[in-house]
Amino acid sequence: MTTNNKNNNLKTLDNSEEVIREALVKGEFLLHFQPYLELTTQKVAGIESLIRWQHPAFGLIAPDLFIPSAEHAGLIDLIGEWVLKQACAQMSHWHVVGLEVPTMSVNVSPRQFDGGSMPELVNSALKKTIWLQDNWI
Repeated sequence: MTTNNKNNNLKTLDNSEEVIREALVKGEFLLHFQPYLELTTQKVAGIESLIRWQHPAFGLIAPDLFIPSAEHAGLIDLIGEWVLKQACAQMSHWHVVGLEVPTMSVNVSPRQFDGGSMPELVNSALKKTIWLQDNWI
């Protein structure tokens, strides 16, 4: 499928609450990790975690095509929690295999701050997946 055909087909993407919830249950979301470098040393200064939807019919879908619907449907907290846990698990895995990543950033929706539970969510995800170092929180 060409890029133009794929983009035209994305117009028919059903990103309703039911479909997004099903994608979460089926494990269709994934994280990509983008390093950012310190300019003077060209060493990795950190990693940014980026969510994508691996849709069975449309392929890899960028977050701008499903996050607004997830926010509107009230699913952003579930997705955000999944992202946070996955990012922490990946950071832990990299540590175990000897790859030291100084920092990792995780994008969150402003709506995730509405309930006031963000600090507890972050702390819980870190405690479940990573040995805590004083400078990680």
